Amino acid sequence: MADEVMIGEWSKVSPPTPEVQAMLDSVKDKAEDKAGLNFDVYKVKTYSVQVVTGKKNYRVKVDVGDDEFIHVRMFEDDGGKVTLRSVQINKTVDDVF
Repeated sequence: MADEVMIGEWSKVSPPTPEVQAMLDSVKDKAEDKAGLNFDVYKVKTYSVQVVTGKKNYRVKVDVGDDEFIHVRMFEDDGGKVTLRSVQINKTVDDVF
C-alpha cells in the first residue's frame, strides 16, 4: 500500500487528529517551560510520525496564534507514555520540520 511506512522512515505530513492533539496537550506545560513562553493558542497544524520498534517519534507543527508556529518533537513509548523531546520557536507556517 502507498500509505505504509517502513520502520525508521517518517510518514507523510498529515492533518491534525484528536489523538495527536491530546498527546500535544499532555506536554504543553513542558513545551512552555522549554520555550520560555506561554501559549494561549496551542493547536496541531500538521504532524509526521516515525515508528521505531514499536515506539513512535512525532514531529508536530503547532499553531500558537498570531500567525506564529512552533515545532515540537515528542516520543511515545510502547506503553503509551508521551515525552517532550524538543521545541523550536519562531517558525512560520511554511517552515519545514
